[in-house]
Amino acid sequence: MYNVTSANVALELFGFGLYHTSVGIYDSEFSYGGHDKACSGIVVVERGKSAGLVLKESLPIGTTHYNDLEIEEIIDYFGLFWHGCDYDPFAKNCNNFTEALVKFICGEKQAYVPSYINRFCKLGSILRMWFRPLQELIGDIVNYDAAEESAQSVSSGGADIEVGMPWQMASPS
Repeated sequence: MYNVTSANVALELFGFGLYHTSVGIYDSEFSYGGHDKACSGIVVVERGKSAGLVLKESLPIGTTHYNDLEIEEIIDYFGLFWHGCDYDPFAKNCNNFTEALVKFICGEKQAYVPSYINRFCKLGSILRMWFRPLQELIGDIVNYDAAEESAQSVSSGGADIEVGMPWQMASPS
């Protein structure tokens, strides 16, 4: 889990914050972000290097029986449904992706993703009218160029999974 803003120090006193999450599996980290193309918005980087942000904490959430090649196939499959052009900071964001991927690879019952991670975005119906003008004023929150520079292929390693959310999907064939 990454802090998106230093304001989280104050926001966390009220039970929420602005976080970017990703899923660390083996030596790679998988996250989701927006762009204007109708293709996968999933980014693969070296663990701990997501979106050029400062890592707040890494939460162990379980293990998976999938090997690294199967994980790569699952990520490709998710890419069919997680297009960059569909990104919405309040409805289909990195935190939603993290939850969906964790539930898929660990199983619905084993997966645990803290509810506070996406709490701020659940206020989206109220905040949506202010987000676009704010984004135009301060620019994109996530540095996608830094993430692209760090991108790499999936590599082998341990099978522990960490979070770096409610979307159901059928298993890849």
